[in-house]
Amino acid sequence: MTLYTCRMVRFFPAIVALLAALPLPAAYSGRDLFVPIAGRGIGHDGRAFSTSLWLTNLSGRDPVDVRIAFLQSGHANPSPRTTAMRLGPSETRAFEDLGAGIFGAESAIGALRIEASSDVVAHTHINIRGPADPIAATVPTAFNAIPARFAAGKGQSSIIQGFSTGTSPLLHYKLYLVETTGQPVYLDLDVVDEKGREAADHKLFLAGFEARTIEAREEFPSLNISSGLIRISGVNGSGRVIMAGSQVSTVTQYGTADEMSLVATPRSPLPLTELIAYSVIGAVIVIVLLKRRSG
Repeated sequence: MTLYTCRMVRFFPAIVALLAALPLPAAYSGRDLFVPIAGRGIGHDGRAFSTSLWLTNLSGRDPVDVRIAFLQSGHANPSPRTTAMRLGPSETRAFEDLGAGIFGAESAIGALRIEASSDVVAHTHINIRGPADPIAATVPTAFNAIPARFAAGKGQSSIIQGFSTGTSPLLHYKLYLVETTGQPVYLDLDVVDEKGREAADHKLFLAGFEARTIEAREEFPSLNISSGLIRISGVNGSGRVIMAGSQVSTVTQYGTADEMSLVATPRSPLPLTELIAYSVIGAVIVIVLLKRRSG
């Protein structure tokens, strides 16, 4: 047996393990994505808010079919309004102001679900502009679309850092949640202070494909936390939740977006049939290489 053959036999288990690994795509790309806050309308102070969306087809070879569903806030959305489109290879399409074509009304608030036939990346800006302000004075807060595979379900937890309330009446913190499976879910929502102590506990129910906005000052009026975090834990139900947070200045309207920690579901062991198939593939590769070497 040649030195080359010995090396190939020695590396055979590594080849099989590599074939069986099947790594996940890069973070934030996927075929089922959620943006937990989107909408447009006029606020009580006359400021206009709108949503800009960017979609990118990651394939440089094939077009991708995309469906955008709007999940209206405050109730289940078993049959949401959906808009279909196609992106060419490597195409990025920008929507500067999503309107009634997506939301179904001139004024609406909720979340977006983006389904695609192959991997895409999506990014949004929630834009705020005063009634007399020029377009150049628009203030955006950015949110990335999060793959559904990272949603938190029963027995899982996720956190958002940057939670703050009570420090100034001019700063408002909002939490945005959306259910991702069409099934109900019961959650524990905990506020944890800077020292890691639980400062508040809130029970929460979300219906299937329901979006929800929580105003921290209204939900936790007695808290005074400058740099804590929000933790959600799935308690019951088959649903799963994606969330994001933001702290906005009521004076400048500038905001910071806080994204959830991504929930990594443990990989289940491969079935015996798949292990055999990968082993056969690895053996074929070794045999071909050995034949080429001997020839």
